[in-house]
Amino acid sequence: LDYRNTLGLCGTFDENPENDFHNKNGIKIDLTFDNCVAFINEWRILPGKSMFDTMPVSPPSPGKLSYCSCSSDTNSL
Repeated sequence: LDYRNTLGLCGTFDENPENDFHNKNGIKIDLTFDNCVAFINEWRILPGKSMFDTMPVSPPSPGKLSYCSCSSDTNSL
């Protein structure tokens, strides 16, 4: 379903590397140094919009778990 129906930072997924360097609207960008900077800025995620901007909240520790209900009395074995 994605083949020839994608548009993104990694290209167009149509087996044509000539059209993979484009802006968010799909307009091809010529490969020059200034355009490389423009390409980077075109796809940059703004501060505060990325899920990597903050550390995830750690769940509370459950404490020590007991996995065995065996008796420590060895005479009953």
